[in-house]
Amino acid sequence: MPYKPTSFPLGAMPLTKMKPAVMLDLLPGDILVLLSDGFYEYHDASGEQFGERRVEEIVREHGDKPTAELLARLFRGGRRLRARRAAGRRHDRRAREARRARRAQ
Repeated sequence: MPYKPTSFPLGAMPLTKMKPAVMLDLLPGDILVLLSDGFYEYHDASGEQFGERRVEEIVREHGDKPTAELLARLFRGGRRLRARRAAGRRHDRRAREARRARRAQ
């Protein structure tokens, strides 16, 4: 069950008032995943973000694995998205170069 942040990132700005902390009752076998928003917001060339849904799917599918393996799978998912973004950039660059070459003829 995802929980939304209750405040701005620590140290981002002075806060005069804070919301009450969220209390969680964790049971044996429960998993608490803390990720920065940069992880969720990572995107490919089309702008598709990694998102909470992907994180939830990976945790649901691999939550029984050791923590190091679960973390590796989360990062692997981010790297795949980054590779799609890089492939999109290469495609865009080649298309621009082809247009320039046609104009130069």
